[in-house]
This record gives sequence, structure tokens and C-alpha cells, in this order.
Amino acid sequence: MNDGPTLPVAVRRMMRRLFGGYTQTVVTQMVRLGHELGLWERLAERPRTSPDLARAAGLDERPVREWLGAVAAARLVRYDPAHSVFSLGRPARECLTGRAITNLAAGSQMATAALAAWPRILQGFRGDGVPYRAYAPGFPEAMGRLNRLRYDALFVDRYLPLAPGLTARLRRGASVLEVGCGDGHVTNLMATAFPQSRFVGTDAEVLPIRWARREAR
Repeated sequence: MNDGPTLPVAVRRMMRRLFGGYTQTVVTQMVRLGHELGLWERLAERPRTSPDLARAAGLDERPVREWLGAVAAARLVRYDPAHSVFSLGRPARECLTGRAITNLAAGSQMATAALAAWPRILQGFRGDGVPYRAYAPGFPEAMGRLNRLRYDALFVDRYLPLAPGLTARLRRGASVLEVGCGDGHVTNLMATAFPQSRFVGTDAEVLPIRWARREAR
């Protein structure tokens, strides 16, 4: 049986690379679904069947079953066919759940946030540009979630001391302006850690400033 013309090796490699990228895009969407629907957290609690997971997350069982099949095929979850049970291994639990800096689940939101602004992006290539607000609220919200865990763990104790004398100066009292503060989480972290200093955050976009003010209250 002839399956068609024999393709050059370089062409086959490029096809595999492209299809691999498309597959990872689908996997990224599955990670985002699990993150936003709370499925990863529920699955991290204990091994579950599809109906059990759906009940725990308050979701319809059929799409949960399809989602489990997809993430199992992507080897993000383990599947026990003898008992129809799905579970998260330790590496997946650490990278998809919890408050540690290893939790990268919010990165799936960042990776797919541009889809909401796709018409603006297409128009931007024709000369109009794309304002940052076109990506809101998805991209800035996802970026804040992803960075928050890292900043909570490292910013005050590890990042600030990299600037010689800065921590001591903040302890004595200083006025600090953070330009492009986004959701203001870093500004608020510093204000909490260094009450002797005064911190002001500013951003070109209104929505992140609203988030920052809400957190500061």
C-alpha cells in the first residue's frame, strides 16, 4: 500500500516539530481548565474516579471525564485502569497545586491569554499596534498569580539584598516609587516589610491599580 510520496527527512522533522507544538498548545489549555476549575487541587487530595472528581469540584461528570482522558494521555496524571482511578504523582502535585514557587499552573493562563485579544493582534500587524489593556484582564491577572508565589517566597529576603545597602536604607526609612506596579503586590509586600518607608505604585492601566488598592486595604 502506497501512503504517498516519501518526504525529505528535514520536512518530516519540521512536521513533527509543528505537530508537537500544536499538541502542547492543547495540553496547555487542559492545564488551564484544571487550574481555573479547581480540578488539580481536588485531584491532589487523593486518587479519584471521574464521578468522584466531578462531585468534589461541583462539575458535570462528562466533561470532567474527557478532561481526565486528555491529561492522562499527556502524562500529567496517573491512571489505574483496574479501578478507573486517576491520581497526581508528587512532581505534578508540586508543579500544579499549592502555594510553593514550583506551582506553575497559572502559566497556562499567561500562555493562552493572547487568544482573547487575537483580533486586535491581527490588526496590530497592519499598523495600529496593540495596547496592553487589550490583554486585560486575562494576561495581567495571570501574570500576577504566577509571580505572586515567587515574590512571596523570595522578594524581600532574596531579591532586595542583591542591591547593596538597599534593605538597610528601607529599614531606616525611604520614599519609593514603583513605576509599572501592576497589581501592586510587590509594593504591598515592601510596605509590610518596611513600615518606616513610604511606598507608592503607579501603572498606566486602570484595572491593575484597582486590584492594588483592594489588596492594600
